[in-house]
Amino acid sequence: MTKLSFRPKTSEIPTQPGVYRFVDSRGKVLYVGKAKNLKSRLTSYFGTFSKLHERTQRMLLAAADVKWTIVDTEYDALQLEFMWIKEFDPPFNVRFRDDKSYPYLAISVTDEVPRASSQETGRLKVFATSVPTPKPGPSEKPSTPYSRSIQSGPAPRASTTALCAREGPVCLPR
Repeated sequence: MTKLSFRPKTSEIPTQPGVYRFVDSRGKVLYVGKAKNLKSRLTSYFGTFSKLHERTQRMLLAAADVKWTIVDTEYDALQLEFMWIKEFDPPFNVRFRDDKSYPYLAISVTDEVPRASSQETGRLKVFATSVPTPKPGPSEKPSTPYSRSIQSGPAPRASTTALCAREGPVCLPR
């Protein structure tokens, strides 16, 4: 059985929502996570060590301490977790920048009538126009498609697919 010296007493861990971070002996943040109930989430790390995922075991063995910050809501926890992942770039957190699962809604701005297209991240392409576009002059900005990441899941993907499959012009505010 692996004994983790930094394991907090269960009675010391709050039950409120919050964000926790595992740090190594030099204070480097190894992992940032959020929880609706910090006590419930953190105690799951200190159960039977052999039942934990191998990556989680490595993170716990490298850690020297766990710290937490209480917030008012789950939404606040999500925001703080996101900010800390960006700030600390912890080695045991998933790297979202390479994730290809987020659909993008891309809208062409070089066509007379803008076209909408559903694209995957990492594969976002500049729309080709049927008529060659003149190169912009020194005072003009080049035309590029507008793209925006949308919430993942079946409903947003179905809506985007339906919009992009629609015949005729798509009415979009300029």
